[in-house]
Amino acid sequence: RAFVDWKAAVQSATAVGAWRNGTFNLSGLGAPQRVSGAIVSDSFFSVLAVPATYGRVIDATDVPGGGRVAVLGHGLWERSFNADPAVVGRTIVVSGETVRIVGVMPATFEFPTASELWLSSKFSVPEHSLSPNVDPLGLRPSSYLWAVVRLKPGVTLAAAAAERRA
Repeated sequence: RAFVDWKAAVQSATAVGAWRNGTFNLSGLGAPQRVSGAIVSDSFFSVLAVPATYGRVIDATDVPGGGRVAVLGHGLWERSFNADPAVVGRTIVVSGETVRIVGVMPATFEFPTASELWLSSKFSVPEHSLSPNVDPLGLRPSSYLWAVVRLKPGVTLAAAAAERRA
């Protein structure tokens, strides 16, 4: 099922988020570098309930199509921005696109594994890497996203899995 359809139908969760892994080119900070990370839905960080160390995380205020924003991983922040808390609000160039930094994550946060950069999506669903300028709602049969779910109190993993299969 498409992420938006499943998100609307699921009853066992308090929140559902999605992401698509990616590798991005970060430029304008000296030598260009490749950075692992993810394009995330606006609910991704709220499901995980991990606040930013500086600034904020990507959330519902980051309207798809309203200008992409980024959250930096702690290691990337230390290496490339000299651990400067004033990095929040600055713009950077990620894979040729100018984005605004809204936050820095704690050193203990690295999800998905080895991620150092999280970008908001251009659309209501993280876009497909092969069709980055096409609204992914038209790609409903495609399976390219990962989802993360926060279950309601008392809901078992088995019950949630059964609901997902329905």
